[in-house]
Amino acid sequence: MAKMKMVTHAKLQYYKHNYCLVCMTGLLGCRWHRYKQSTHDSRKVITQYYKHNYCLVCMAGLLGCRWHRYKQSTHDSRKRDLFVFMLMLLTFLFSACLLYSIIIAENDFDDLNWFFYTVTGHWTRVYTIFLALICIVFIYLTFLMVLYLCHILHGHQLYTHIVHVVVMLVFLSFLIALVVTVQEIWHTEWSVIWLSLKITGPFLQIGAVCVMTALSWVIARQWYTISDSFLQLKWMLSFIIILVGLYISPLFINSPCVILISDLPPRPKIIGQRGASGIAPENTLASFQVAVDYDVFAIEFDVKISNDGVPFLMHDNTFVRTTNIDEVFPSMAKYHVSSFNISQVKQLNAGNWYLQQDPMGSVRSLSEQSKRLYRNQSVPTLLEVLSLANHTGSYVMFNIDSPDDWHPYYNKSHDLVKEVIELGGINPKQILWLTDPFNNEDYQNYTIAVQQYYPSELLLRNNVSYVNLQYSDISESNVRDYQKANISTIIYTVNTKWFYSYYWCLGVDAVSTNNCHILNAMEAPVWHLFNTNLQSPRNYLILWITVDVMSFLIVITAFIVQRIWWTGSSYNPEKLSISSNEHGTRTRISMSRSGTHRNSKRQMKQKLIMRDVGDIYSQDDGIEEDYGIESNYTIQSADGRELVQSFRSQSRYQDGTSLELNKVTM
Repeated sequence: MAKMKMVTHAKLQYYKHNYCLVCMTGLLGCRWHRYKQSTHDSRKVITQYYKHNYCLVCMAGLLGCRWHRYKQSTHDSRKRDLFVFMLMLLTFLFSACLLYSIIIAENDFDDLNWFFYTVTGHWTRVYTIFLALICIVFIYLTFLMVLYLCHILHGHQLYTHIVHVVVMLVFLSFLIALVVTVQEIWHTEWSVIWLSLKITGPFLQIGAVCVMTALSWVIARQWYTISDSFLQLKWMLSFIIILVGLYISPLFINSPCVILISDLPPRPKIIGQRGASGIAPENTLASFQVAVDYDVFAIEFDVKISNDGVPFLMHDNTFVRTTNIDEVFPSMAKYHVSSFNISQVKQLNAGNWYLQQDPMGSVRSLSEQSKRLYRNQSVPTLLEVLSLANHTGSYVMFNIDSPDDWHPYYNKSHDLVKEVIELGGINPKQILWLTDPFNNEDYQNYTIAVQQYYPSELLLRNNVSYVNLQYSDISESNVRDYQKANISTIIYTVNTKWFYSYYWCLGVDAVSTNNCHILNAMEAPVWHLFNTNLQSPRNYLILWITVDVMSFLIVITAFIVQRIWWTGSSYNPEKLSISSNEHGTRTRISMSRSGTHRNSKRQMKQKLIMRDVGDIYSQDDGIEEDYGIESNYTIQSADGRELVQSFRSQSRYQDGTSLELNKVTM
């Protein structure tokens, strides 16, 4: 039997397990098998990473609710976007004008509150409410305009979310309704706003020129992006007209305060309207005493006649607003004040309402001693007030409200007042008697004043010394005519510093005010441009020309720099965007815009993908990288480089191009 040959087998390979390495790679990369453990260089992780610009995110998100990066478009703004922007700009300018107007209207805020009191029967600070609402509108629109400006500076599309558009339309409707309301119930206030421009005009002109100069950089930048020559010409002419109009606007500003300091007229005298009614209850002895303490020239009030023939002080036709008649005589609350006897009038409290309602917003500044004094005020008689004026040497100006024909002293009110004046012992020349200039024979012993504009010749023939007019009923030329005729002019009601400054510069003799404590503290007119008390015409001319010349040079420089920037810059290939297949195959610069918003998002995604692939394959050809046996990376480096080159050379890569894949060798 043949001897069988033994077959020898190769020795089995035996690998010594390194459990430390197994645990290390397994715990970190879940590679528990040896063949998965690689000693190759770490591969590059193919991920897209974007550096977040949170300012741009907030900018686009707050205006257009575009919080995602792919939604942020640098395409040209659509026509509807530009329309919304222009409407928003006009609304912003409208709100700015109304904010200025409502601030100026502070001079007569109590008249507005008073009107709504007569309508509703309750004291409401309507002026404060209107001011707060307009401030909210202005702040909101200013915030949107800042966002628009940021979009323009960064070249983003002026897309506005529908919520902002709706809110803007609501605000615009509110502002228009407010203007209509003011025109109907408070139209005299427009004259105050017009007069204020004569004081603030020089400052507003300088501010407007500075704003337009600052915006010239943005305007020049946007102007060079316009491809239509006719449109460029139209916008350039508009810009030039606005800028030149601002430059020459001081020629049309006739401010009485632009005078030499040596030509400044004497300070107007102050007349306390119903006493110091800004800080004390009106038509009370305490109010008149406070006014006298602030060195007023005269005190002004209205005189009514009681049912038993005693003149007393009251402005309204009823006691409801300024007394506690609802508590004392509730059944007679709506009766005319002349239907009460003086004994009944003296039972009313005329000061406590002021502390409760705080109509002038000054109660918080009062001392406890003043509050105790005001709580115990009664309705004063004319004799009591004349005694105070005689003691202090103050002038008195009053208007007599004659009762109707049902009153027992009908047509006797003037005689009753004359008797009281004689009893008071006051000098008749201290009485500014408001009367008709044609029937003043019985008042020659007094200082005659009228409340209507008349030619100066007529007033001189009738021995009229004073003219007491509202600011809306007299012009600068009328004031100067009265000055030449030596007729004193009194303007009412002047409650703010700027308004007092205007009539100070104009040269009126006196103003009637509720705020004698504020005007008395003024030592010089406000709204001056220099350290001196008043600007001279020469100094203002120098400032005006300097500002205009500097603005012109800055604007020209801005356009020149933008011209050099645009003509001397080269485009970066990475700023090129790929057009969608549905809308053509032509590659365009990123500043060119697609027709629809959907295409803009698609182009943005394509751009981001191609840029990131380019970052991965921008490397030397000779370097090979091991991506691991489990890598799902299927595009080879050569193919990636070919794709990147196709993208960067601005040529289309064919979808049907076959890419030869390298074999993976184990």
